[in-house]
Amino acid sequence: MTSPRTFISYSWSNPDHEDWVLKLASELRAAGVDAILDKWDLREGQEANAFMEKMVNDEEVKKVIMIVDRTYAEKSNARIGGAGTEAQIISNQLYSSQRESKFVALVLDRDDDGNAVLPSYYTSRMYIDFSDPTREVEKFEQLLRWIFDKPIFIKPGLGKIPTFLNEEKSQIRTATDLSYRRCKDAIAGGRVHGFDSFKEYLRELHLSLEKFTLPEDFDPATDEFIKNLEDFLPLRDQFCDLLKRVCRHTSEERYVIALHHFFNALIVYLDPSRGRIIYRRIDSGNFLFFTNELVLHTVAILIDENRFDALRVLLERPYIDKARAQNADSGVVWLSEFCEFNEALDFRKERLGLRRGSLTADLLKERSGTGLVGFDDVMQADFFLFIAGHARRWSWWPYSLVFARRHPPFVVFERAQSKAEFSRLLDVLGFKGPDDFFRIFEGFEKNPKSVPLFGMDRFDPARLAGIENLKRER
Repeated sequence: MTSPRTFISYSWSNPDHEDWVLKLASELRAAGVDAILDKWDLREGQEANAFMEKMVNDEEVKKVIMIVDRTYAEKSNARIGGAGTEAQIISNQLYSSQRESKFVALVLDRDDDGNAVLPSYYTSRMYIDFSDPTREVEKFEQLLRWIFDKPIFIKPGLGKIPTFLNEEKSQIRTATDLSYRRCKDAIAGGRVHGFDSFKEYLRELHLSLEKFTLPEDFDPATDEFIKNLEDFLPLRDQFCDLLKRVCRHTSEERYVIALHHFFNALIVYLDPSRGRIIYRRIDSGNFLFFTNELVLHTVAILIDENRFDALRVLLERPYIDKARAQNADSGVVWLSEFCEFNEALDFRKERLGLRRGSLTADLLKERSGTGLVGFDDVMQADFFLFIAGHARRWSWWPYSLVFARRHPPFVVFERAQSKAEFSRLLDVLGFKGPDDFFRIFEGFEKNPKSVPLFGMDRFDPARLAGIENLKRER
């Protein structure tokens, strides 16, 4: 598809409004729309009225967006200022009924009765409602669909899909791209709708995972399976970038609760029978890996950002597995739900005769080199969850530690050599005191088989925690 030239008509109401218009125009250009704005395209010495008339009448300008606030509507009705001039030109085009699809109004304000504020010549026509800031992501997509002549409601089997749905997953031209950018700007700018934007992004990310569902007859030994895993990488990195920004710009607990709800919602994808009449345990293998990786990267970021408060929420709050609740007395599960044995990757290893300790570990290491979280941080998160599981009486299998046989103590345990930091660490891990903590490591020493075995190797928990150094500070 070509990039449609689109003229933006608006009123210079106030600096904040002009900034909003400039931001919208920039986002349209980022989405492939050749947006035309006076701030960019009208230069000193040019005749403003001639410029406006050319933009409205020019055949090469496919779309005209009228950004209507109270000032725009008043000037249009009174035919004063630039908005008044444009109104006269636009109304003639509209009344001719020849170019109706070229124009649309974006409503920013409502009157005291809740009605959309519009110019008198436009009141009976359809508009796009931008008056609610919390719905800007949804309305921006509606605007894009209008510009590209891709209507919101399309009968199945007819027409063409929107441009951003027709591109590769790796380019993330999906709803998450729009909601991600909105949320990033809202949080960094301290906007009042930052939290709503964050929830909207998590909802879009959750829904986007549905696109990764593999065919019922897929073979984990094929490149199709690995390509499916690779396509998830941009979504993972987008999530990590936004999580880092949340950690640095807000400490509100409601963001952490929303994150907990997001992970809880992901549990549905771990059910191999989801949407299938005949299913295999390998059918959810890609989702098992996605969710395990997301949890590890989340924990790694929270440790790095010193957000033990957020870690405690994810570790302490139960999760509800609705599928399990239908077949058992309780559907309550814990974070360990995202560390189940991945039969699809095990099937691939056996089918291809790969002599590897863990394909999960191999993938985690390989993929860490492309993102915001390093592999050392992934291993630290894995070990952190392994120890937390022992304290909280659930099991976390740390696949990545197949590479940690000779690794030095992890940073989060090194820092705990101070009394205050050691106390904080014990608290978030779930230990009642130092005795309980050291007793776990004494158990590892007495019973080495309680430490996961990868091939012929086991990692050394005491070494990774720097136990001897911690004992000296006891």
